Amino acid sequence: MDRGPAALSLEWRDAEDRLDASLTPNAPVAGEPLEVIVHVGSFDGAAFDGPVRINLRSINATMGQSVTVTREAGKPAWRATLTPQDPGTTTIEFGFRTTRNKLVHASFEVGTPGLPRWPWYVVIGLGTAGALAFGVRAVLRRSAEGA
Repeated sequence: MDRGPAALSLEWRDAEDRLDASLTPNAPVAGEPLEVIVHVGSFDGAAFDGPVRINLRSINATMGQSVTVTREAGKPAWRATLTPQDPGTTTIEFGFRTTRNKLVHASFEVGTPGLPRWPWYVVIGLGTAGALAFGVRAVLRRSAEGA
């Protein structure tokens, strides 16, 4: 898989068919959704319009997420949203059938989730409340000394 500025991309070709896929965001994080967009086409014959099976699993896992998607009418691509569960190397597989079954594999790295934002909001809130309390205290002391 190639890492672009906005997405991970995969290009696969054989003598009959092609598959182009993009995964957004380009730096997947465990527990956060990953949007998968797949384009499947044929070099000869009718355009492919069948379902595409997408499997996502950690490299050491025996099971993972699996979804079969169909292309919406008038749309050029198949879309799915999956969520990587574990950090580390993850495998995504695309399966479809044209003249015969095709299965395309790719691996990419999933990062560890960062610290949640709510602790930062608590720290900033407490700091702001403390600064406000010290400011009010200083103003009240000065007005008491002046009286």
